[in-house]
Amino acid sequence: MRLVVSNLDGPDVEVQPWEGAEIVIVPCGRTVEIGDAASPGGPWSVKVTNRDTGEAMFKKTLRGPNIYLRVAPGGVVWGDSPPDGPGPAGDACQTPQH
Repeated sequence: MRLVVSNLDGPDVEVQPWEGAEIVIVPCGRTVEIGDAASPGGPWSVKVTNRDTGEAMFKKTLRGPNIYLRVAPGGVVWGDSPPDGPGPAGDACQTPQH
């Protein structure tokens, strides 16, 4: 199974692709592919958490072979085919000035 997480303009997130798996960080404006021949077969219990707040954004048991997640400020959407075009990274990806 393969999980492709595209964080278009949402907050930095932590993705746990299956129970007991290491957390994968997906920063704003990046796409990360998770899963290879050594990964367990599906279904996977996928969890996505806002890295800054700890808020759970998505939790669902998913089956492959390919699953695509898109992270946005309003939440996470998923499907079994890639979204139409990646789109530009939004202003939310800019590092805040302190």
